[in-house]
Parts: sequence; C-alpha cells; structure tokens
Amino acid sequence: MMGRGESLLSIVFALLVHGLLAAALLVTWQTDVKRFEPQPNVINASILTLDASAAPQTAPAPPKKVAPKPAPKPQDQPSEALKKAQEADKKQIETQKKRELEERRQQALEQERKAQAEADQAKQKADQARQQAAEEKRKAEQAREQAAKDKAAAEKAAAEAKRKKAEAEKKAAAEKRKREQEAAKKAAADKAKRLADQERKRKEAAAAAEAARLEAEKQAEQEALAAIANERLARSIIGAINQKVQRNWRVPAGADSLEVHLRINLAPTGDVLAVNVAQSSGSSNFDNSARNAVERSSPFREMRKLSNAEFESNFRRFTMIFKPGAR
Repeated sequence: MMGRGESLLSIVFALLVHGLLAAALLVTWQTDVKRFEPQPNVINASILTLDASAAPQTAPAPPKKVAPKPAPKPQDQPSEALKKAQEADKKQIETQKKRELEERRQQALEQERKAQAEADQAKQKADQARQQAAEEKRKAEQAREQAAKDKAAAEKAAAEAKRKKAEAEKKAAAEKRKREQEAAKKAAADKAKRLADQERKRKEAAAAAEAARLEAEKQAEQEALAAIANERLARSIIGAINQKVQRNWRVPAGADSLEVHLRINLAPTGDVLAVNVAQSSGSSNFDNSARNAVERSSPFREMRKLSNAEFESNFRRFTMIFKPGAR
C-alpha cells in the first residue's frame, strides 16, 4: 500500500511539473511572436519651401533608406520540448510499473515459500507421528511374541513333568512286578507279610510320584515367573536409563528435527565405558549434547540388579536414539 501511494504521488508530481513547463513554453512562444512582428521601413525626409529671392536651388538629395533589421533565428518549437517531457514521463511511469510488478512477484514468491515451508513442517510432524505409532506397534508385537514364548515354555515344562511322571509310574510298575516275582518264590509263611509290604511300598511309590509331579509343576511355574520378572526388570531399567539421560540432556536450540544414534558400552557396575556416534544427525553440536547427557548420567546403578547373563545379553552394548520431538 505504501509503495502504491508513493508511485501515485510521483506520477501527480511529474504531471504538475510538465504542465508548468508546457505553460512556460507557451508564454515564451507568444512573447517571441510579438517580438518578431515586422517593423515598417522609416524614411527620413526634409520639407522644402520655395523662395523667389533665393539663389537657384539645387536638386534635393535623395532620402536615405534604412536597412531592415535581420530577422532573429527561429527558436525550437515548444511541441518538441513537450514531446521530450512526455517521453520522459512515459519512461518513468513504465519503470515505476515494472518496479511494482517486481515487488508483487517477490511478495508472491515469499508467500509461496512460506506456504511450502509450513507444508513441509506439517509433513515432517505427520511422518514422526507415523514412526512413533509404528514403534509402539512393534513393541506391542514383541510383547505378544514374548508372552507366547513364555506360554510355550510353560506348556513344554508341564509336558516334561508329565513324561517324567509316566516314566516313574512305569518304573514303579516294573519294580512291582519284580518284587511280585521274587515274593512268589518265598515261603507261604512270608506271603501275608510280603503282601503288606507290597501294599505299603505301592502307596509310597504313588506318593513319591505325586510329589515328583507337584515339584515339577512348581519348578516350571517358578521358571515362568522368573522369566516374566526378568523382563519387567529389564523394562524398568530401560525406563530409568531414559529418564536419567533426559534429565541431563541440554538440547540445543533449533534441533527439533534432528536425530542421533549413540552406541553405549557399560560395565556391570553401570559405569559408562564408551559412547560412540553410530548415526550422526549432521550437527556436531547436537551430537555432542547427546554424548554429554549420557556421560553426565553415568553410572547407571540399576545394572547391579541384573544377573551376569542378563547384563551381557542386553546391556553390555546397546544403542540409544536421541530425538527432541519424542521426549
């Protein structure tokens, strides 16, 4: 709006200046016309009188003619100056129009660039949301797979216990047959005692088999519970590590769209042995801020709750991903 107002004032001012110039030229032209009107030729003459007593007169001298003044050189017509002024005005107006068109084109380009930047930012946020949903889906799928594995392990343990029970019963039956064969050879006097002993031993074998079955089921249940407890402990440790590192992370300004992957080596005590960049964000300042957060968080004392096997398989070396938008 300010540029358009200034251009209108410039056009009005130019028109006023050229109007005054045209008026001045017209007045000058009229003045010159009056100045160059033809002047009548002036002849100087003397009046003569006749006197009879005078001496004979000689013929009068012819009158002197006055030479006409040279006409002044014609000046430039005012229409040429007016044409030049109009041409200059036309060029100035065309230049002003071109400048306004260029300004409007630059404004349109700037608006288009801003709209494209906003569209790119919205697309990036949508991509991050999709990635986060995919990660949550993957974790849920892993949890379901682990539960299925735990269930399969429990069923396998129960089947093994059942097999052992069947073998024990089969062995007991074989021993019984053997005892019965040996008892047949004994004297009739020992028959009553042998039968009583056999009944007692049968009951003891049944009790032992039942005890073995119960013990096997109890052991299988304890193993399943231990596996679930280890998984929960690992998840809680991962959550504690993430919280501690996030508390110590000083995220640089303008790093919302960056992402860096760090490879971390730990000791069983939870002390950080090494932090390396596995996948850089492209910004050394952002990468260093993530590394400093891990080093400031050392040691991770939660590692001391794990067994050696659990620590070696899951936490000796692991990767952390730093994304400001996912905090």
